[in-house]
Amino acid sequence: MCQTRQQALGIQGPLSYDDFSGRAHDLLGKWSKVHACTENLCHAEKCWRSLQEENVKKTDWFQEWPDSYEKHIYSSEDRNAQRHLSSWAMRNTNNHNSRILKKSCLGVVVCGRDCSAEEGRKIYLRPAICDKARQKQQRKRCPNCDGPLKLIPCRGHGGFPVTNFWRHDGRFIFFQSKGEHDHPKPETKLEAEARRTMKKVHTASASVPLKLKESPETKIKHTLPR
Repeated sequence: MCQTRQQALGIQGPLSYDDFSGRAHDLLGKWSKVHACTENLCHAEKCWRSLQEENVKKTDWFQEWPDSYEKHIYSSEDRNAQRHLSSWAMRNTNNHNSRILKKSCLGVVVCGRDCSAEEGRKIYLRPAICDKARQKQQRKRCPNCDGPLKLIPCRGHGGFPVTNFWRHDGRFIFFQSKGEHDHPKPETKLEAEARRTMKKVHTASASVPLKLKESPETKIKHTLPR
C-alpha cells in the first residue's frame, strides 16, 4: 500500500491485506454514521419548519416602530414586511447566515443647539445610510436654526446598535428585534422627503423676486441708443 494512503488511514509500517480491509471497513462505518447524522439533521430542520408553520395560528399587524426585544410573525403577502420596512434608520449589515437578513440601527441626527421648530417639535433628522454621506450630513447646518448637527449613535443592545432580523419561510416572514433604542425617534422617510420638497419649493420661490427685479422693460431701456 502506498505511503500516502497509509498516512490517511493512520497506519504506520507494513500492513497485511486483512488489516487494511478491517481499517477501511471501520472508516466506511464512521462515514455512514456521519452521513446518517447529516440526513437526520436535515430531516429535523424540515420537521421543525413544518411544525413552526402549524403552530402559527395568526399573523401580527405590521409594527413600524419595533422596540425592545420583540418577535413578530407577518404574512408573506404583507408589503411592508416584504420590504423589511422600519421607521428607525436601519441599514443592512454583514451576516454569516444567507437565509437571514440582519439590519442595525444608525441612531439619529440632532441639532447641536437643541433648538425647536415653531410648533415646538425638536429636530431629529434621519441619518444617511452610506458612511460617506452620513459624514457629509454632519458637516451640514441645522435646517431650523443653522446650528451644527451631531449624530447620536444607537447603543441600545449592550453598547452596540439595536439589531433586527428578518427571515422568509414559506407563507410567513419572521421578525426579531434585539435591544432597546436609547435615542429619540428620527423623522420617517416620508417626513424627510416632505421636508426636502418644501426646502426646494422655498428655494425656488425665493429666487423668483431676484429674476423679476430686471423686467423686460428695463432690458429694453438698456438696449436703446442714447
